[in-house]
Amino acid sequence: MQLYVGHTTGDVKKGGRDLPANIVLKPIGIVISRYSDPKRPSDTHEKAAIEIHPEYEKALLRIREHSHFWILSWFHLMDRHALTAAPCRLNHHLPEYGVFGLRSPARPNPIGLSLVKLDRVEGMRLYVT
Repeated sequence: MQLYVGHTTGDVKKGGRDLPANIVLKPIGIVISRYSDPKRPSDTHEKAAIEIHPEYEKALLRIREHSHFWILSWFHLMDRHALTAAPCRLNHHLPEYGVFGLRSPARPNPIGLSLVKLDRVEGMRLYVT
């Protein structure tokens, strides 16, 4: 996914530079995988496909020349109000921590970052692991 920054009338000054009050994310595609539950999958080598929206066809130029790339994603099904979580669902005796110190997808800005291996490209669909 691609990140776009938009300035608004609510910009704030920091060190003499304008900082945007809002950051706008514009989806460039969708991930297709076997997971329907927003909780973290146990298999980190699961195959998936990324269907890129047609208006970004030119952005895929020579994508096959790369073996890996980074994907920014938005965990749209997660609770955005959670500020604490336990680090592991398998051990209920662990204490809670603030979500900024964890890999929890439940956070105020539920942005995910994944390094994926490009397996193949078919049209506007990228198959990744």
